[in-house]
Amino acid sequence: MTRWTALSTASLVLLVVLVSAVGCRADRERKVLGGVNLDAFCKSKGNARSRWMEDPAQFDGKKTWGCEDSDGAWLPLSTAEACTAQYDRTAHGEQERENDPASWVCVDGPAPATPASHWNRANL
Repeated sequence: MTRWTALSTASLVLLVVLVSAVGCRADRERKVLGGVNLDAFCKSKGNARSRWMEDPAQFDGKKTWGCEDSDGAWLPLSTAEACTAQYDRTAHGEQERENDPASWVCVDGPAPATPASHWNRANL
């Protein structure tokens, strides 16, 4: 009977480890929702358009998405805010290629605690 109990306990421990491993891996799966419509986001905030520009005084001189008013006033935007509004769920933006304004996509869930080194952090 003790062999049976030990075998049952070992099986149960193995099952818990496997289920935990599968659950952890599922949490790390990246689900791309699609592109991000920054013009629509900026217009919903009362701005004229979105604009990809460089401000040498900000963000280490990296080009950054922002919302621009009709008078040319410009402020950086949050892709997380834009993605969450567009897809009506918690989402964040990820830049797939460095310095490529068209490479931003919306990804399901909150942004990772440590963003990829090539992401422009100004737009997170």
